[in-house]
Amino acid sequence: IYVGGGSNGTQQPYPADFWEYDPNLNTWTQKASFPFGGRSGGTFFKISGFIYFGLGNANGTAASDLWRYNPINDSWTQMVNFPGQARLQPATFVANGKAIIGGGHTFGNSTLFSDYFEYNPITNTWRQVCGFLSGVRSNARGNSISDSLGFVFAGRTGSGTSTNYLSDLWEYNPMPYNLTDTSICAGDSILFDVIKQGASYTWHDGSSLSTFKTKNSGTYWVEITENNCIRTDT
Repeated sequence: IYVGGGSNGTQQPYPADFWEYDPNLNTWTQKASFPFGGRSGGTFFKISGFIYFGLGNANGTAASDLWRYNPINDSWTQMVNFPGQARLQPATFVANGKAIIGGGHTFGNSTLFSDYFEYNPITNTWRQVCGFLSGVRSNARGNSISDSLGFVFAGRTGSGTSTNYLSDLWEYNPMPYNLTDTSICAGDSILFDVIKQGASYTWHDGSSLSTFKTKNSGTYWVEITENNCIRTDT
């Protein structure tokens, strides 16, 4: 178990120490401190034995950096920055080996966010993914099941006397359409079905139905627009 950063109220600078707990020995061991300084309200996730940490409140400034911790050699490495606006308290979960980070708020709670981004640790790159229909949200909890489906729960909208606390649960499916490369026998046909309520479609031939049927081999693609966000598959 790893614990680091955080805050003890409004006192600054925030702590930058980082600790490892061994449940078998019931011992704590101090590890390499954050090289980026004290941090509160950030986010973390774990993929392939590495721990990633970033964003949050950097002693009074919203941050957008991302760092990877290697527990084998006790070292930190800076990765590519989060591409969205710097923020605190985003929701984070891992699905299909990639991290999804989104929502949260700016320093001082002046703006809450509804955008979400996917981080690929293999290529060290980001891409924007579709958010969900509930709009802006901060302080939500993210979690995943079997590293395939992600969930965002609760959180809040607004701030101060206008804060609205939430209790809804949303599921994120990174592969909602199940469009896979498929082999068929001569004379057989295949039907691609991408129907999803509220979405619009554009296929490789310009058609706009939610399904496409063919008997011919080849490469086919569809662009799906949903909630002001575009998905494509080939």
